[in-house]
Amino acid sequence: MEPQFRRLMSATVTIEPLTGTTGDGTPSYGPGVKVPAAIVPQGSRFLSREADTAVDLGMVFVDATVAVGMADRLTLPDGTQPPILGIFTAWDDRGPHHQEISVGLRQAAPI
Repeated sequence: MEPQFRRLMSATVTIEPLTGTTGDGTPSYGPGVKVPAAIVPQGSRFLSREADTAVDLGMVFVDATVAVGMADRLTLPDGTQPPILGIFTAWDDRGPHHQEISVGLRQAAPI
């Protein structure tokens, strides 16, 4: 990744990989890995299928070499753990460049 892009990653997030579930179905996670990131609120809102709840969206940008999956746990610098809604790997002419992780930053009041 280019140094100019890496400079934009002024925050640090923690990613804990899902390792399985406990006997009662609670997710269990492996050790957290701290990675540089850029966090950008999107200013848009996602409505649930039932249209009764809304989630404010955001993007977390990390290096393409960071291992992250949809079921992993992501912790932002303020300690919140937003749901991961999608992961996109951006490519350039040299290969994978960075990952864009769509997250629900906060749940709005019921509609």
